[in-house]
Amino acid sequence: YGLAICYVDGKTLVYASQGAQDIISEYELSEGGTLKATGKKITDKRVKGSNLPLHFAGIALNSECTTLYAVQNQPSPFTKMQGGLGIYDVASGNLKLRISTPGFPFGVVAITKGAAKDKKIYVSSERDGVVGSYDPETGKSYRLIATGSQPTMMYLSPDQSRLFVANASSDTVSIIDTSNDRVLTTALLRPPALRGLPGVSPLGMCLTPNGKKLLVALSDMNCIAQVNPV
Repeated sequence: YGLAICYVDGKTLVYASQGAQDIISEYELSEGGTLKATGKKITDKRVKGSNLPLHFAGIALNSECTTLYAVQNQPSPFTKMQGGLGIYDVASGNLKLRISTPGFPFGVVAITKGAAKDKKIYVSSERDGVVGSYDPETGKSYRLIATGSQPTMMYLSPDQSRLFVANASSDTVSIIDTSNDRVLTTALLRPPALRGLPGVSPLGMCLTPNGKKLLVALSDMNCIAQVNPV
């Protein structure tokens, strides 16, 4: 479900979440492109009284690669049908804080530059059609930002001034100004001749090297859309 990469002491480390196994594993990536497990794993206990897994999904790291943020996708009556975000110390694997989020959270990204460096994280929540912004130190919710139906993948621009959100069920991408957590625009990605027909299902995104185009993978059309970023 989730990958995060960091560079520490000349090493490239890759963290991978393993869904319902409730495990995040650490790997070292060699210069030749080979992955080797380091043996380090981050795990967590299930919610008290529940037999359901936490179901780790999206993950992200802080600027120093010392703290890992992991989405817990599985709501249950024991969480009042809310999702969660676990914040873990990378060195020890210990849980530092758990934040309650709207239901079925999927992705997480962290601000690692500028005035909000390590002071703001974003979590997309599929069920409620929102992206939440939070303080990772206190768990305080700054804002719930309405985007579109089933927001999943998110992508930060290189300067982290813009957050792009793929809304998988409404076939749109929302562009958020991270300075005030407001939606600047939402772009519909369906072909002109099929505007009323749902099902292009946007997911992964990236900007072109010159930053002039946002490329969006349309998973149910097996093609890439181009969007003008704001």
